[in-house]
Amino acid sequence: MPDYRQERSIIRQALLLASDRLHRIMYEGLTVQVKPDGSPVTNADLEVNRIVQEALFAVYPDDGWLSEESPDDAIRLQKNRVWILDPIDGTKPFIKSLPQFAISLALIDHGQASIGIIFNPATREYFSAVRGKPATVNDRPIQVRQTTGDRFSFLVNPGPIDRATIRTWRET
Repeated sequence: MPDYRQERSIIRQALLLASDRLHRIMYEGLTVQVKPDGSPVTNADLEVNRIVQEALFAVYPDDGWLSEESPDDAIRLQKNRVWILDPIDGTKPFIKSLPQFAISLALIDHGQASIGIIFNPATREYFSAVRGKPATVNDRPIQVRQTTGDRFSFLVNPGPIDRATIRTWRET
C-alpha cells in the first residue's frame, strides 16, 4: 500500500501557502459574492482553490480534479486518481471571522479514499489520514478513548439542530 509521502509533502506546503494567502486576503479586503445556489463564495475561496490546484497539478498533471469552486469536468471520471477540494469548508463562519472553517482535501486513488486532510488556518490544526495508517493531528497520532453511555460523550455543533437529528446521531 502506498504511503503517499510525496503527495502529503506537496499538500502541506500548498496548504500553508494557501493559509498565508487567506490571512492576507482577510486583512487586505475580503469580497463576497453569491453563487447561483444562494451560497456565498469569497475571493479567498477562489485563491485557495487556485493555489492548491496549481501545486498538485505541477507534479500530478494526469490526476482528476473536483472542487466546489472549479467548473466540473467529466474527464475526472476516467482518471485513476482524483483530488477533491473544499477550499473553505465553512465559508459563512469564515466571512464572520470565526475560526470554525477549514481547508478540506482528499485523494481518491482507484476508487479508494486514500488521503484526507482537514487544515484549520485559524488554529493551525492539521488533521491527516492516510489509508491504512493512524490518523494524526499536527503529526501526532490521534488518541481515541472508548466510552460507554452518554455520560462521557458529547457532540459539538456550530448551529441550530433539532431533536430528531440528535436522536439519529445517538442511535448510529
